[in-house]
Amino acid sequence: MSQSKGKVSKALLLFLFQPFFGFLASLKNLDSRAGKFIFVAFATLWGYSQSFSYTPADVYRLGAAFCQYGIFEFSSIVDMFKEGNILDVYLLFINYFVHLFSDNAKVFFALLGLIYGLVCYETLSSLIKERCNGQNNILTHILFLMFATASLANLSMPRYWTAAWLATLVFLKTSQGKRKWCWMALLLPFIHFSFVPIALALIIIAIISNVSNKPTSVLFICVSVMFVMSFLLNQSNVARLIPQEFIEENSKMASKLGYVSNESMGIEVVKETSAYREANNIVTGVFQFLMKIGSFLLLLFIQLHQKCVENEKKLSNTYFGVLIIAFVVYFMSIIPEVGWRYINVLWLMLYVLLYRYYDIIGMMYPRRMLLLLYGMNIYTIAFMFYVTYRTVDLLLFYAPLPFVIIHGIGFPPVVFV
Repeated sequence: MSQSKGKVSKALLLFLFQPFFGFLASLKNLDSRAGKFIFVAFATLWGYSQSFSYTPADVYRLGAAFCQYGIFEFSSIVDMFKEGNILDVYLLFINYFVHLFSDNAKVFFALLGLIYGLVCYETLSSLIKERCNGQNNILTHILFLMFATASLANLSMPRYWTAAWLATLVFLKTSQGKRKWCWMALLLPFIHFSFVPIALALIIIAIISNVSNKPTSVLFICVSVMFVMSFLLNQSNVARLIPQEFIEENSKMASKLGYVSNESMGIEVVKETSAYREANNIVTGVFQFLMKIGSFLLLLFIQLHQKCVENEKKLSNTYFGVLIIAFVVYFMSIIPEVGWRYINVLWLMLYVLLYRYYDIIGMMYPRRMLLLLYGMNIYTIAFMFYVTYRTVDLLLFYAPLPFVIIHGIGFPPVVFV
């Protein structure tokens, strides 16, 4: 116990001297109070350290919009919402709140990082705290893959990925039997409007979580049919059934403020037809396809071992909830251009399921499973490093904490180019 406290104290001191190395050192005691402080503080610094220099990135446009379209009256947000000009208010509310005391885009993203870090930390630490069989390298790898799916690099798209982590946290809590958490799902559409179906699914999961004899096999068949249909259905026909706001990334808000402008598709700002761009699109498409196929294969694996799952209530609730989310996500994956992102939301919840499955039951050949998971996630992990290099001031990774903070003081306004 004293050794653990000593390591935490050293990590805290190291963080105060150099944040990145302190953050790495704290990961061994992530579920401690100091671990929580360091994780959330580093996420806040990550937001504060956005460079806004890479113009194709979403973080650049959001920073410029914060500076160019400041909101100084809360009534402005209310009026836009009443008039139907906006569908989610998360970024606008943060814009208004930060402008009460600062015009610095780095401060704007620091607050986004603080919220992102809190939700991400609560999800990861909740899994660690419920662990049955102590520390285990396999469980650590699962946590890393879960984090890599929506890492701090994804803060460059704060609406979507904050909503993704919050949805995962609500799913995790309700599958623990804490049904009151389902009300948090009502916040999701206000963070990112396209999460309406996922919010409804989470509420349904909470309502039926205590129902015995759940029709898991029937639901798995429905998920399988939807999975197959997601490859066969015509995207243009499906698009007619889906509100335009789901497809156009909150187009009403974009036209009103220029605030989001296709947040998920940052590459559209600079359109290139080079061989590199075409090759990149092909590689991206291949890994998106693998992630979708892999998600279904993991569900199939759990279904084949359903008898083991049924004997554990928490595991049974988790699997049934994942099936409901999977049904919704496979349908949403048909949405042109942006549908693939919802597969990543499904994977966040699949990692909750996989973590609990291995912790409670264990599995044969876990290392082979990890190799397959890492193989599917090569692109996701590479994306994490690529986006970090492009969008974050590298000062964060080697400079002392005071220098990181001072560097952002008086940061000039970000402007559209």
